[in-house]
Amino acid sequence: MKKLSLIILILSIFSNANSQILKKHPDNKLGLYVTLDLRNSIVDYDFFEYYGLKVGLGNKSLRFGASYHILHRNFFSIITSDKFLVSPTISHHQTNYHLFSAFSELIVHQTPRWELIIPVHFGIGQMSLDAYKAESTHLHITGHDLPFYTKTEWVESAVVSLKANYRIVKWAGLTTGFGYNFAFSNENYIQSAFSASFYSFGLKLFFDEFGKFVKDKDYRKQYLFNPNFVNN
Repeated sequence: MKKLSLIILILSIFSNANSQILKKHPDNKLGLYVTLDLRNSIVDYDFFEYYGLKVGLGNKSLRFGASYHILHRNFFSIITSDKFLVSPTISHHQTNYHLFSAFSELIVHQTPRWELIIPVHFGIGQMSLDAYKAESTHLHITGHDLPFYTKTEWVESAVVSLKANYRIVKWAGLTTGFGYNFAFSNENYIQSAFSASFYSFGLKLFFDEFGKFVKDKDYRKQYLFNPNFVNN
């Protein structure tokens, strides 16, 4: 009931806001939308990251489509650990989680350089947990009263966030944001551990510009490395 109420609330707010935004841009045409989506989250007092790819359609008001994410070690663990390619240990379990979602992004403000968006995701993915394969620092699991030692199940999620993008040049810039991931499972242990806030920051590539650079030599010459593109 809690899951259904949350989904209905998110959809109703999003739908009402979207109808207002669309009135400002009634003649928008849809185009291909592709972007990377990285989210840093703190689970069990440690840093992890969702690495994702989003593909869909979009215009100046709204974007929608499908996405794929995998939960793994934080990117900076490449420097701090020699086990980046090994599945992470979360809550005393080695964890593998692959998530497929339907997404929608409401664009609430947009200028040639700035963009403020509200992304919403509804997804489901298979999560595998194995305490016997946990890292050595977690091998004291036998002394813990864990609800299970191995488990594989489908875990649903609802994600709401707020993000801001800034273009330094036409095709690249900076991004930052924050939000919350609601995990839904019949196992309270999983639902509690994987429902968490997240943040994002870093470089942003605007893939919609890449096709223009390939097709149009003059466009490429004018905008490829020009930080003053707004004044052109």
